[in-house]
Amino acid sequence: MNSILRFLSTIVVLGCFFFPLKPTTELIPVTKAVLEDSPSLVVEASDASLTSFISNVYDSNGSVVRGIYIKDVLQLPVVQQPASNPGFVSSANNTVTQFYTASYYGSIGLLAHNTLAGSYFFLVDFDDPIYVVYGDGHLETYKVIDIRYYQALSPNSPYSSFVNLANPVQTIGYEQLFYETYGVSGRLVMQTCVEKEGLDSWGRLFIIAEKIEG
Repeated sequence: MNSILRFLSTIVVLGCFFFPLKPTTELIPVTKAVLEDSPSLVVEASDASLTSFISNVYDSNGSVVRGIYIKDVLQLPVVQQPASNPGFVSSANNTVTQFYTASYYGSIGLLAHNTLAGSYFFLVDFDDPIYVVYGDGHLETYKVIDIRYYQALSPNSPYSSFVNLANPVQTIGYEQLFYETYGVSGRLVMQTCVEKEGLDSWGRLFIIAEKIEG
């Protein structure tokens, strides 16, 4: 009997590693300014090469995103979001956070505060190839297919409703916005807040990209 119980316990533990639980809720994280004192971020083009950047983020883990690179625009390390805290966004300077909940739906969500690394997101254009760098050095290349701006009707809430600024008569809930952005498998979605009217989190910017095969 004890042997059977030990066997069943082992199966349960292994299941936690190989079959992660579905997130309990979908939300749109708030990527506004952080309260901690941080050095001012100077937005400037980087001169470092992609090869050098890969070596800087390399840790041999081929299943984890460790960096994002756009030539002459940005090169930023990526940290992982705790599965238990889907609203977490790193307050470290020049750092992007991978959105755990998006990963469950097969997309890569990258979050950053608009007063920190997110300020680089406003420099991204449709013609820029985006390189997602994994820990073992391999790359995935994406191209931008859409850039969207929304006003958040509850700026400090991850459960806000949103007004699509390209179509101001359209208001959608956070769940619909989540599924239209992060809920599409194979996408790369970069998100930060939009500052306006004295509010750091007045709106949201979404950069949506699709993978370039080959």
